[in-house]
Amino acid sequence: MASLNDGDLQALGARWIPPELAEAAGIYRVESADGAAIIGRKGSGDYAGLAIPYTWPGAGTRETQLRLDHPELEIKRDGTTKPKAKYLLPPGRSNILYVPDMATAGNLDDSQLPIIITEGAFKVLALWRMATSDQETPRYLPLGLTGVWSWRGTVGKQAGADGSRQAVKGPIPDLARITWQGRRAYILFDSDAARNKSVQAAARGLAGELKSRGAEVYLVDLPDLADLEKTGADDYLAHPDGGPERLLERISAAREYEPDLLRYGMHDVGNSERLLAHLKQEIRYCYPARKWLYYAGTHWEWDTSGYLRRRAKLVMTEYHRQALIAHNEAHETFSRRSLDSKRIENALSLAQCELPIEMDELDRDPYSLNVLNGTVDCRSGALRPHLPEDYITRVIPFRYDPQAKCAAFLVALYRMMGLEQSEERSTRLVHFMQTALGYSLVGVTSEKVVFLCHGAGDNGKTTLLELIREIIGPYSASISTESLMSKNLSNNELADLANLRGARFVRSSETEQGQRLNEARLKRITQGMGIIRACKKYEDWFEFPESHTLWIDANHRPVVRGQDPAIWNRLALIPFEVTIPKAEQDPNLRQKLLAEAEGVLAWMIQGAVRWCAEGLHRPEEVTSAVDAWRTDSDPLADYLAECCELDPTAWVSSGALWDSYAAWAEHSGIDPLTRTVFGLRITGLGCHPGRRKVHGSAIRSMEGIRIRGGER
Repeated sequence: MASLNDGDLQALGARWIPPELAEAAGIYRVESADGAAIIGRKGSGDYAGLAIPYTWPGAGTRETQLRLDHPELEIKRDGTTKPKAKYLLPPGRSNILYVPDMATAGNLDDSQLPIIITEGAFKVLALWRMATSDQETPRYLPLGLTGVWSWRGTVGKQAGADGSRQAVKGPIPDLARITWQGRRAYILFDSDAARNKSVQAAARGLAGELKSRGAEVYLVDLPDLADLEKTGADDYLAHPDGGPERLLERISAAREYEPDLLRYGMHDVGNSERLLAHLKQEIRYCYPARKWLYYAGTHWEWDTSGYLRRRAKLVMTEYHRQALIAHNEAHETFSRRSLDSKRIENALSLAQCELPIEMDELDRDPYSLNVLNGTVDCRSGALRPHLPEDYITRVIPFRYDPQAKCAAFLVALYRMMGLEQSEERSTRLVHFMQTALGYSLVGVTSEKVVFLCHGAGDNGKTTLLELIREIIGPYSASISTESLMSKNLSNNELADLANLRGARFVRSSETEQGQRLNEARLKRITQGMGIIRACKKYEDWFEFPESHTLWIDANHRPVVRGQDPAIWNRLALIPFEVTIPKAEQDPNLRQKLLAEAEGVLAWMIQGAVRWCAEGLHRPEEVTSAVDAWRTDSDPLADYLAECCELDPTAWVSSGALWDSYAAWAEHSGIDPLTRTVFGLRITGLGCHPGRRKVHGSAIRSMEGIRIRGGER
């Protein structure tokens, strides 16, 4: 490896690449032996030249390209000669992009930063100089192909018809490592693109590929300049008739790429193909929901406002425009008819089967949380760019900043949890709330838990739950208490269940005194069966995996009649025991705390990361509150305390025991358990049925219990 000599620097300077830029790019001079080693050549050829490292942000050098000082010459058709294979890479390697070594991973991910794709490393460096002129951050990101068709290459191998391994050609993998959705991309090939059909075809193919990935694609035209066979970006920047100002003007005036719509047939199928040519990568059709989805840049949006119809009208209008420009009478006539409502409906209908998507393909990663500036992995808190292939249908309307703070929110939450009474207790409860709310951002239900915020009122719990619902937006859903309490589901309550699809944080309306939980339903819709079946009005029935965690806002604890551990193990009662005096209540508190939404979101994501690492551990305050609730809810507890004694040596006739309980229930004014449930509950206390002889007759007995007063 040797430094660049004066001749190298002069030659690079003529391409608008100053010495400091060449040094930053890591370009160096090699002698013939070193050059031959770089590209894996042997023999007596002259391989002296410039070595150009091909790097990727954060990954170092991937390959090194060799620019030969003295390439072989080949004879052109007109009898003159030109250099052959001036730039060489090691043989058998896949095509890769040249990314300037000064670029960052953030540049590749930033969809607001336009990209310019050109040919070769030197053109990229000249464009980088223009991109960073008079500013520290680039105004665009230049990337280089090793040739106009090098955006394609061998991407794998598969068995052919004869069983042999055959190369599979396609877009190079580097393209998939760049965020294209919603990004401006400019294709800036040499000036011979105006006359070279192969270059034109390469530019159209690349433009179509980038457009299919969601980019807005523009084609930049370069003119031929005097004394040059063809003009590249570096030539233009260094030429007196060119320069950076003129090139920026040409980029601003670039023509937007539009697919050739005249190539498709003059029938409804052809029109559906025209739609797909424009929209294939940004639309999908869901048959169970009977709706289209379209990609909105951050997430997939259900089309409830006629978006697809508007886009279809624009495509057919563009088709008609192209037909008029081409003076194609047949297409002019058909394209005019294609603007009719029926033709547009037919095109949309025929396109549905080309782009189907099932419900279970949407929102399928339970650990991904979509926010305005990317997608968060709840296991690590890492943020990555939005990707259409994630098929996420919702986005939190706030950015994720892991450094954001929420001081006012925490002050309010600590007060709700009783800081003034006990710092240790409030700290345990706030820690638990953070983990619980973080768990509620994750779309898994392994904890099988329902959180119940309980307090008499004026304690902030409703404000807190409403604040969380507003922050996470589409990831939240509401469910009526009737869906949890009633015996039979109405149509509205079936729609309640359908709204749970893909939700993470689900809040119920406030409970009323005396409402009784439907325990079977609670199991079913809160992490019981794994799959929920529901439907919305005018849509088909569909099934979806559970992803939600239920939070109940309760001034009154619901009545739970059963003592099944499967129910009580689900319930986590968070006590809101602090009453905020009326004089200290702020009616605008929720709006004030919403100003810290990004900080609250970061705090919740910290809780999600903690839950993924440690799980959910209930503090003493939560377990003791549930134990008290269970004791108060036991419909037999008072009867047993007042009327019975447990004794392994005792027994009572089953009939007398039931009659005693029924009489007590009637006297107490409560609904009795059924005889079957009553028997199961008694045996659950350690008693067991038996048979006894009384006055020579066999009777059914319950062993291990007696009625006070000795009645048998």
